[in-house]
Amino acid sequence: MTTRRERQRAPLLYAPLTPMDSFASLLRIVAQRSLANWRLLATVIFGMVLAAALMSSVILYSDAVRDLGLSFTLRQQEPLDLDLK
Repeated sequence: MTTRRERQRAPLLYAPLTPMDSFASLLRIVAQRSLANWRLLATVIFGMVLAAALMSSVILYSDAVRDLGLSFTLRQQEPLDLDLK
């Protein structure tokens, strides 16, 4: 059994990691996990793109309906009532 002093004096078997080493290791792990689960990742990315497209189309559609309603209402009024020529 080793004593506390022997453990304190024991040389390091590896150099301590620097922040860039740990970041590179993290990137490597993320890349490996992404490649292992590429189908799931592709489905999630496709879903996010589809959700963004739907949200932007809702905004465009609501603006178009609002403009159409305004032009319809203006056409129903008499030009003299609106003071337009």
